Amino acid sequence: MAAALVCLAGLVLLAAGPDPVASQPSPTPSAPRPRLVPPGQVGLTVEIGTSAAQALQVGDRIDVLAATQPGGSATAVVVASDAQVLAVRAADATADHAEAIFIAIPPDAAARIAAIPTEARITVAVLSR
Repeated sequence: MAAALVCLAGLVLLAAGPDPVASQPSPTPSAPRPRLVPPGQVGLTVEIGTSAAQALQVGDRIDVLAATQPGGSATAVVVASDAQVLAVRAADATADHAEAIFIAIPPDAAARIAAIPTEARITVAVLSR
């Protein structure tokens, strides 16, 4: 009787077909992932005005400028040159915040952007190709 049950269990397993989990290829942990940020650069999110963000496209090259008004006189400084736009946050008409772009820049430029005072206005200049 026990042999008949074992045989019956084997037939049920065969009828069910191959184990779908066992037949799946196992993921290879060393498989390369596409990189968004080019080697030697860092990715940084920068908040800018809505109209500036709407004019940008992925792949654009830009200069990032910080404008301040210390003592009443306006000054603007380029804090990152030739940054590559990697992503642009979609415009949302109901949002009450600035738009954001994700850019690739050298690490020293990222440090300069991070040091921009909170009262400064950040804007971009699109470079010709």
